Amino acid sequence: MATIHAALVRLNVAPQKIGFWEVTLERAAEQYCYDMDLEDRRASLGSRVSYKELIRFKDALRRDTSTAKLVERWNKLDASTQVFVSMHYRWQTSATLSFSDLDLSQNKDREALRCAMNGATKWLGNKPGYEYPIPLLNLVRTIISVYKTATDKKPGFSSETNSSGVNYTTPFEDLVAPITMLFVKWDVA
Repeated sequence: MATIHAALVRLNVAPQKIGFWEVTLERAAEQYCYDMDLEDRRASLGSRVSYKELIRFKDALRRDTSTAKLVERWNKLDASTQVFVSMHYRWQTSATLSFSDLDLSQNKDREALRCAMNGATKWLGNKPGYEYPIPLLNLVRTIISVYKTATDKKPGFSSETNSSGVNYTTPFEDLVAPITMLFVKWDVA
């Protein structure tokens, strides 16, 4: 397995700048590990559970579930989830949410509740479309930025139809590989 130093040499980075870019990438990898640990700790606090509860409740609203069933679902929600929704309802309507005051047989009240739930879902940071953890995106952006700055080229990936052969890797891939190996080293430690 190539090292970060070897990958930077393959990129034809000036020798006096290799150390700087090597340290920059190692720091980005360390920050990624730290941020992922933080994400794991946050997940254990229950925000993901609240998010899933909100999604299920929003689905029930969208499907025109009966008012009695919605009241039953609301009462089963975790207290913190109810607080998130109430807080967003207040921000949107300037009124305090008392679930018993809502008439869920009325589309206006259902829509207001759905909007508050959307706000709470986004606030929890797990809105639909959120596929990759933010720390991973930050790490990838840093690697791309270093690559572009060091080479003045766009990063590229190899493909199976590449004329260079199936085992060919691009210089960008050679830069990414040793950084990912740092995670394995830190996880074992």
